[in-house]
Amino acid sequence: MKTNKLGIILVSLLLFACFLFLVYGCGSSSSSGGSNVPQPPGILYAASNFYDCIMVFDNANTIEGTVMPDRIISGPATSIDGPRVNGLFIDTVNDRLYVSCGNTNTILVFENASTLEGNKAPSRSIGSAAITSPYGIFVRGDRLYLTNGNPEHNILVFDPGANGSNVAPLARLTCEAMYYPYDVYVDASDAMYVAFASTVESIALPTMSRQINVFNNVTSLAGTIEISADRIIYSNGLYYYPAGVWVDEASNKMFVTVREGPKIAVFNNANTKNGICVPDATCSSGISVPMSVAYNGIRDIIYTAHDNSQHIINAWDNAGAITDRSPDRTVSPEVFAKNIISIAVDPTR
Repeated sequence: MKTNKLGIILVSLLLFACFLFLVYGCGSSSSSGGSNVPQPPGILYAASNFYDCIMVFDNANTIEGTVMPDRIISGPATSIDGPRVNGLFIDTVNDRLYVSCGNTNTILVFENASTLEGNKAPSRSIGSAAITSPYGIFVRGDRLYLTNGNPEHNILVFDPGANGSNVAPLARLTCEAMYYPYDVYVDASDAMYVAFASTVESIALPTMSRQINVFNNVTSLAGTIEISADRIIYSNGLYYYPAGVWVDEASNKMFVTVREGPKIAVFNNANTKNGICVPDATCSSGISVPMSVAYNGIRDIIYTAHDNSQHIINAWDNAGAITDRSPDRTVSPEVFAKNIISIAVDPTR
């Protein structure tokens, strides 16, 4: 009798072990392969310099055609006093949207950006007498970097958590070649990439509108200071008036949107590139006066917005291997589409 009971117990344990293997063993194998893990659809934010609003599109990875925005952020409570919404930056970790407004020289900060809609007030705003013509925004860590145009032509650095109408910047950065800085990117190694979109040249600064300036160790800078570029990525005749810059740090590629002779220029080895450089790839198909650039690092998709009568946003898949080919998708908003100059993408939602 005892032997039979022991046998029954052993058989029961064996069956239970097989059940656990089927449920958890096979399941973990499937998950580790990643084949059944859904990827976020992405959210695309866009703004025109003609309207007092921000358009929000869900399904950024696949959206195309003439479409209505899924949500529109607009109304007097938003303090988006256009038509000069010059820059957008999405903090994907905190779901926080930063907006630079040229008419009021302020930075608006909206929490819960992925669900924001309608006439909602910003959580706070950053105003400063130092802001004279705000454009591109980039936030990394405890620093917010803002390109500031005429007449100061500098980079302003703020605490991204600041609030108030007259916030003192942590730093005002300028250099001899800094004329109409338009976009900025700061990588994890503390190197700041600045694009100059000016269409004005002078004898003293003949190359200023054909280069990306790179400044190292920018977090340590404070006060009003003139800095010198540690590297200048220059391509005379190959790209002219760069307006947008983004670095994919995983692949070490730099994407630059170029207004004149319009194109996307791609440079490999971004963290060491220096001097006169031929782009490793260019794409001009379907591009006309590109301004802002946004990059989805999860899906390797690059987006450009166009400051012209096309009123479109273009998207290319496999951006790291881009060639001179037509966009994979074109998005034409049904409303508020004139001169879209600012875009940002959240690939994590």
